[in-house]
Formats: sequence, structure tokens, C-alpha cells
Amino acid sequence: MTSLAKSHFMKLPNLKYIPILALMMVLNGCSSGSIGETTKSRTIPILMFHYVRDVDKTKDPLGYNLSITPENFEKVLQNLKQKGFHSIHAADILNPEIPDQSIIITFDDGYKDFYTTAWPLLKKYNFTASEAIISGRMDGNEYMTPQQVKEIDEAGIEILSHTVNHHDLQKDPDQNREIINSKKYLENLLQKPILGFVYPSGKYNAETLKLVKASGYKFAMTTEPGDADLNSDLFQLHRIRVDNRIDPESLPKPEPLL
Repeated sequence: MTSLAKSHFMKLPNLKYIPILALMMVLNGCSSGSIGETTKSRTIPILMFHYVRDVDKTKDPLGYNLSITPENFEKVLQNLKQKGFHSIHAADILNPEIPDQSIIITFDDGYKDFYTTAWPLLKKYNFTASEAIISGRMDGNEYMTPQQVKEIDEAGIEILSHTVNHHDLQKDPDQNREIINSKKYLENLLQKPILGFVYPSGKYNAETLKLVKASGYKFAMTTEPGDADLNSDLFQLHRIRVDNRIDPESLPKPEPLL
């Protein structure tokens, strides 16, 4: 297990059951940002994924908890479709009104299996997504290449910044470089503004917030569980973690798509 994967789980004990319950609330129409309520209450569910892949839990338990199988990922998309949700980009929260039944689907780190596995399934069910890219790790092995990131961007996937090296910003004395340089690199690569930032492993402090705002980002996402409150601080948006700890048998059974 890489240090990056390990860093994602520093807060896991506090999140053990919340992801499953929160996702079930969304899929069953109980989320505060669900059908008929998003515009009024200004809350919206933001789903957080990492890997979409098959992984052996006994050999890689941390990687297992960062992943969801392609089969279960498709079940989640089927359920969202059946419940009437449609996906929007994270930057759409900056609009004065958000359509009812909206949801934001995010992926952290820019893993290659987004390109090979998640993206085809998203297209199959007509969903878009927002991908947070670690700009210094686009190696074509575990992560997407710059060309692949350009391709998904041109096809309508929103690109967010996830720093240069995925450092713990609470401990990084040069966190400003991580925050600014990732934005500059991605903007040069894609020739468009990068509006959103995702804190690596959800770790940040008061100085991080100041630097992210000063760097020109318009919003930022945490790993804190729950719906995102758009009437609150847009630089501390909550998300709903989705991974292998969800029991597929507990999900509402999807009906055949017409």
C-alpha cells in the first residue's frame, strides 16, 4: 500500500458507518439535497469515489476501502438513475439556482481506472463527473496521463485541483506551492480556469483556507461526511464517501432501464 493510500485513512474510525448511511439516504430520496429540495434548502449530495476496480481485501485492505468494484459502481449509477437524479459539475454550485434532483459525482486523485472503467459507465448512464487531479502524478501507470486528462476534459468531465504531490497541507511548510502550482499546471494544460480545489485526505488548516481563496479558487471540498451546504462556507464542502464497505445487497434493487 502506498503512502498516498494510507494517508486517506487517517480519519477512517470516525467515518466507519456514515458513508453507508449517507448514501442510502440519497438513494432512498431522504437526503436534504434530494428530490424537490435542492434549490430551496441549498444543499446537495456530493459523492466521493477513488478507485473503481476489483481488489483483494486480504492482500490490500486499505486499497480495498479506497475502492468500489465496477459491478457495485454500476449499481450505484443505476440506483441514482432510477431515483431521478442527474449529475452536474461542482462549479454549478456557483449558480444562483440548482435544478431539483441534482447530484455531484467526484473522484479523487486522477487514477487511471477512471479513464478505463468509471468513465465508460458514467457515459452509459448519461452522468458527468468531477475529477480531482494530482498534477505531479500523471504518469500513465497508476494515474491518468496529461493527454487522458485533456481527453476527459474535452468530453465534459470537470477537472479539479488536488495539489501537486498530495501532501498533508497541515504539515507542509510550502503548502502555497502545492495549491498554486497545481492550478497553474492544469490551467496551462487545459487552457481554462480551474475553479475547484480538493484537500488531500481532507486535511487543511486556517492558513490553507486563506491560501486556497487567495489563489483564485471559488470552492473547495473536504472529506467531512454529509450533504454540502451551499449556504455555508463554499471552501469547506462536505461529501459522501462511497466505497467497498457498502453492501450491494442493502442497496435498493434497480428496475430495468427503458
